[in-house]
Amino acid sequence: MEVSKALGETIRISTSRKIHVDNLIKSMTQEAEEAGNEEAAEED
Repeated sequence: MEVSKALGETIRISTSRKIHVDNLIKSMTQEAEEAGNEEAAEED
């Protein structure tokens, strides 16, 4: 039972960490796209 609880806790923490990393990547990608759009607008 202890192993099951520990495994569940590990999975929960890993899932939470993955969600945070996914959100970080998404926000960085969005910022890069916005910067690219601003540069394209300046060239026109």
